[in-house]
Amino acid sequence: MDIVKKSRNFALSEIEKFGVPHLIHFEIAEKKAIQLAEKLNADKEIVQIGVYLMDVKLGQAMKEGKLSQHVEMSSRAGKKFLEQFDLDAVSKNQIINCIEAHHGMIPFGSVEAEICANADCYRFIHPRGFFLFLAMLGKRGSKFS
Repeated sequence: MDIVKKSRNFALSEIEKFGVPHLIHFEIAEKKAIQLAEKLNADKEIVQIGVYLMDVKLGQAMKEGKLSQHVEMSSRAGKKFLEQFDLDAVSKNQIINCIEAHHGMIPFGSVEAEICANADCYRFIHPRGFFLFLAMLGKRGSKFS
């Protein structure tokens, strides 16, 4: 199994375990990331891995009351996950930057990182994603604040 499939399966296993992010949001971000990577001639594999790993620990962070730490937790998990692959340092650093920069708190090191951040935002403005967010907000109250 290749790294893209394994990273997607890792993300899906975390979603199954914690229920977050919602599968609809995950799929919206995934589709938009792939679309942008193709349109902008970016490294599609880096984008896919980045978008899969950027919120890989979001559910765990929410469960533990550490939502503000989900990027750091996802970065640590992403680094550990990537150890099993023979990736060059540049690719590995690009993927980690996709995870760490997806909220815009640190600079984007590549177009791939910017694509992941935009795909993350897009899931909340896509009609299905927006209405899902409103429904989840009503059910969970201030957890998203």
